[in-house]
Amino acid sequence: MSDPEPRGRDPEVAFPLAIVSTALGVVGLTVPVLAWVATALAVTSYLLNTPHAPTRTLAIIGAAFGLVGIALPFVG
Repeated sequence: MSDPEPRGRDPEVAFPLAIVSTALGVVGLTVPVLAWVATALAVTSYLLNTPHAPTRTLAIIGAAFGLVGIALPFVG
């Protein structure tokens, strides 16, 4: 019998959120509102399933794209 998932963890939701955050982060480079959404989704997916390496990687990439998309209007 496997151990139950700790509270606040949902790996079935976290990985798709990380994928969507990466895609929205790329689009967010031209649409700042989507960059905010991508960053929020990336942080959420990271917190939902931190031990899973692919989720963690995609969440970090999505957050990076999102933060660049947020900063672009202020820079240039």
